[in-house]
Amino acid sequence: MFKVFKGTGIESSYSISANPLFVSNNTWTIYPAKHRTTKKKVSVWQFSKKDLEARLQANGVLNRTNRSMIMDDISTVLRNYVSNLSKFKHPNFLTVIEPLEDHKNRMLFVTEYVVDDLATLNKSDLDEIIITKGLLQIASGLKFLHQSVHTVHMNLAPSSIFITENFDWKISGMQFIEVMENKVQEKYIDPLDSRLPSFLNIEFRYSSPNLLLKHNVDYINDLFSVGCLIFYLFNEGRPLLECSSSSLLEYERTFNKLKHILGSANLHHHASFNSIPRNYIDVFIRLLKETQESNKDVLMLQTPLTVDDLLASTIFNNDLIRILNVIDEFPTLSQQEKIEYLTNLTKDLSSFPRALLINKFIPVLSDLTTPLLSAKSVNEDDQKVIILASQNLLILSNQLSQLTFSDKIFPLLNKILNEQNMPSYDLLLVSNIDTIKTKLGANETDLGSKHTQLFQKLLNKLFEKSMVASNDPNTVQLQDKVLTSLSVFLNYQTYSTITTQMFPAVCQLFSTTSSLKIKNLTVNAFILMISGMKEKNLDNYIIVEKLLPLVQNTHVSNFKNANLLMNMVQLYESIFHKLNKSPATISVAKNEVDVSELIRDSIFFQLWKLTNFVSRKSDLDGLFRIIGEIESYLKKSVTAKLKETDADSSPRPAVVNHAASATAPVKPLDDFEDFQAAPSKSAPLRLQPTKQYTPPVAQAAPAATPNILSFGATSAQPQAANSQQTFAVMQPMKATRVSSPQPSPATTPAPTSPAIDWTKTMAPKLRTGAPSYDSLI
Repeated sequence: MFKVFKGTGIESSYSISANPLFVSNNTWTIYPAKHRTTKKKVSVWQFSKKDLEARLQANGVLNRTNRSMIMDDISTVLRNYVSNLSKFKHPNFLTVIEPLEDHKNRMLFVTEYVVDDLATLNKSDLDEIIITKGLLQIASGLKFLHQSVHTVHMNLAPSSIFITENFDWKISGMQFIEVMENKVQEKYIDPLDSRLPSFLNIEFRYSSPNLLLKHNVDYINDLFSVGCLIFYLFNEGRPLLECSSSSLLEYERTFNKLKHILGSANLHHHASFNSIPRNYIDVFIRLLKETQESNKDVLMLQTPLTVDDLLASTIFNNDLIRILNVIDEFPTLSQQEKIEYLTNLTKDLSSFPRALLINKFIPVLSDLTTPLLSAKSVNEDDQKVIILASQNLLILSNQLSQLTFSDKIFPLLNKILNEQNMPSYDLLLVSNIDTIKTKLGANETDLGSKHTQLFQKLLNKLFEKSMVASNDPNTVQLQDKVLTSLSVFLNYQTYSTITTQMFPAVCQLFSTTSSLKIKNLTVNAFILMISGMKEKNLDNYIIVEKLLPLVQNTHVSNFKNANLLMNMVQLYESIFHKLNKSPATISVAKNEVDVSELIRDSIFFQLWKLTNFVSRKSDLDGLFRIIGEIESYLKKSVTAKLKETDADSSPRPAVVNHAASATAPVKPLDDFEDFQAAPSKSAPLRLQPTKQYTPPVAQAAPAATPNILSFGATSAQPQAANSQQTFAVMQPMKATRVSSPQPSPATTPAPTSPAIDWTKTMAPKLRTGAPSYDSLI
């Protein structure tokens, strides 16, 4: 919520929040604000004279006689605070954007955006890397102050060091600075009335005894303050010298205790300094011991400690610190230098604390990428920078909360995906798809949630861009990664999307790709869609109408690859297991199709064909196992149909014609008579002769007429004698279905002459039970 003022230049130029971020040193109330035109974030500092007057009057400090003098002194200190700060243009000093506006009841000025000072900062956000980086920035600022402008800060304390949004530390609190004139100067510091605000005097707890007890202004005073800051930062905000700024005697007693500790024999392992890291302890002790008194001798027997000694110390000899140093100058690097830096950064980025990742690296990496996206054309080096920057953003995302990732990382990643055609970038996203899913909070069981839908759109875009037949190595790698991770893509899609968009795309890629690896992966994708998606598995219609014709038309040259061959076998097996659980008939294209016949014709026979291409014994054994499984299924299916047919067409008892029986015996049925009846719809196949063979008949007497037995005749009746024997050529038999046996009508036999009774030797016996047939497959 921003409040609008129209009384001053600052308040008319900036939209100022109604809620302050923090209050520094009980003096400045600091508000976040934005410039109305540029929208740049800034901090507006406000000091209320009215509130201070009220507090001073309540404490009995302010009365009618001294009111004007005290308030003028306060105003002078505050004006010095701002004016001195405005003079220093250095990256390690707080930047003043708008000068001080001094009004009747308040003062205002504007600086770069800050979020805290070291006094108000939550100490749990600090770790060794953050502290070391911050101290390096303070030391760099002091180097500029001491060596370039020859000035002593005099009041380096937690309340005079501010932290920006990028977690950079900035020096402020310049109201007491002293310019050096080639030699040590004298200055006496008076204690402050405890009823007055603390910003009116130097903070004793962080001041050197060289200043307060020896009354010397020297560069070493600031270095002693740095030692006090180190202790403060590594001890959760507890000061090294616990005293007030209202008593020099109290300060002296406290310092003497510290001096006694510093004179201990085993100082480096003293209990008071246990919290100081081991790589800090040497320089920390030097900062406290060698800055207690200025050396005023003409002949210097010992070189005084300087800020250069601090910068050259082991505490800053750290790879992570060097990385942070470079990133501060990142915009000035060439593209090749940026590529090299970002490549090395991927190895060390996870070592940085979360606060630095959020406040330092995310802004730098985002600012690096955004301008490149707006360019009309992105060259190869720019693409590498974009991909490496995105890779680092994904690495640091593992330490971010879901909210931070959704707000700061995902929008940029999504923008690059939609605006740029870079297969290498798409491959990067697919490789980190689990991280993106987790950090977005996507849930495959709740496809209606906002974050799940964002993730779903990302998957759809990646899938669409990958399913393009191409020989480009990056595109092939992308297809490889997408097909390998296909279950993730499918889990976040509806069944309709899978069947109308994703399945046809995989089919197209299967048909067009020239890469055997990708073709293998598409076959695996089919298997996943058939049996690995539970309620989203492909239905029988799509399998029969779309998938089976596609795989059956695969060119045989592909089967020279043993892996593809066995993947095809597994695909047929998956289809078989899917279909054999279906009803006996399924509807395909408005036609009822017998499942067992479909399995026999489209799977069983196809698998037998594939045996021609098997080159390994283990593969052949696996193929025969599957063939045997399908054969067993088909036998059971055919047997079950036969039993149903037998039950429907079982023989009924024949009605005996006693009159006919008296004159002619009932002739046993011939096996071949079964073939003359109309076959039933589901009866098994049998062989039926189409022409007959008539054997020679043995003659009982020379004058007798021979009897000829005719196979396939409706009854065994005597035939007229011929002058020569009759032979019929046996032709190949054709298959027909077996019908239930029917009794032949009774006939009256003609008188016969003596002959061999062939009915007793060749005619089949009458069956008394149901016929039994072997099923043919």
